[in-house]
Amino acid sequence: MNQLRHIFSWSAKSIQSFLSFIYFKVTLKRFYLLWLASVLGAVAVLPYATTLASIELSTAVLLATLIQASIIYGVLIFFGIIFAENANFQITSSKQCIAPSIISGLVVGLVLKLLDHFILKHHVNILMNTLPHVDFSYRMLASFYGAINEEVLCRLFCVSLVALLLQKVTNLREKFVAVLSISFCALLFAVGHLPMLYKIVVNPNIYDIVRILFLNGFAGMIFGLLYWRYGLMAAMLSHFVADLVVHVFWIF
Repeated sequence: MNQLRHIFSWSAKSIQSFLSFIYFKVTLKRFYLLWLASVLGAVAVLPYATTLASIELSTAVLLATLIQASIIYGVLIFFGIIFAENANFQITSSKQCIAPSIISGLVVGLVLKLLDHFILKHHVNILMNTLPHVDFSYRMLASFYGAINEEVLCRLFCVSLVALLLQKVTNLREKFVAVLSISFCALLFAVGHLPMLYKIVVNPNIYDIVRILFLNGFAGMIFGLLYWRYGLMAAMLSHFVADLVVHVFWIF
């Protein structure tokens, strides 16, 4: 009997060790895929960013970006995966998310452009006249940065961290925790776009600042809700589609 119990105990531990190994391999694979995609995304946005800022894209800039992105996104993704798993967020998304992600991305992009066109047209025209022309391919490449890097930072890391902290220190229901986390990080997402505004516009006015905060805050809320409902890949896909509408296929 004792020998039989020993066999069962050994079998259970072996199965547990095997499952832990599989889980570790899957998590490690996700880490490397997200890390590689983020490093490539940081490089992809360089032509767009340097053109807007009127800076030469040199070898030194490229190498500095590679080193910086490798370290920063390595840390963000490593802890982001841990935070997401403990806060019950998903990294991967099922095929069911494809249609909602594409539709929501189109809606976000159209809302942003229509608001610019009908409400803030005068101020947007003034802003656009101060910007240098950016090649189509540069704008296309920059869309990958938004979809990958910004989602890793704002949704995978930030939303997951804030949600995990709220779960630990409050007794709020899961829905309220998610909404508060998404709202807070959407605000950070919007504020995070201000430095680029100040780089390309010498003295931005209040309309430029409010436009950046409102439009990006709205987009951040939608992407955050998709992250909560479907997973990180859904938020990335929606963000990519929205960026294509805003920066690539509808320029005025």
